[in-house]
Amino acid sequence: MTTITWVGGTNTVSTLDANWDTGSAPTAGQHVVIPNVTNDPVLAGATAWGSVHISSGGNLDGNGQTLTLNDGGQATIFQNFGTITGNLDVTITGGTSRVINEASGGAIRTLIINNASSTFTQNYHLSLTTLTITAGTLDTNSSSNYALTVTGTITNNGSL
Repeated sequence: MTTITWVGGTNTVSTLDANWDTGSAPTAGQHVVIPNVTNDPVLAGATAWGSVHISSGGNLDGNGQTLTLNDGGQATIFQNFGTITGNLDVTITGGTSRVINEASGGAIRTLIINNASSTFTQNYHLSLTTLTITAGTLDTNSSSNYALTVTGTITNNGSL
């Protein structure tokens, strides 16, 4: 899978091609890296990537939008060692069994898992407002003592 890195350019619009190292905004199936740069990305609308890695010092402003992840070929489909601001909703629709690492500042507001053939393993504490498992499994990795906190609604048609 292709890896695309945010370079920040002169503004924060996530869909602007010049803000990415390849000269094109990422699309579904591509692995996205958000490093520590001056101008952090702000999701401009509903967005589809394969997977995402927010590096230490990096920031992703969800802007109240939905980020759909359909597998970027990485072992970890969502990895946050930076900060999430502006309410980020994440929907996971693709891929084989992968890891979700929410290890730093900010949080995913809503997490939806909709992939019947996969197990997504939580590695670090995960704090959500809403969790929906339409199809598939969220493994809370209970042997690692990581908390799963949902302050709002849990809908489980899969496995938790």
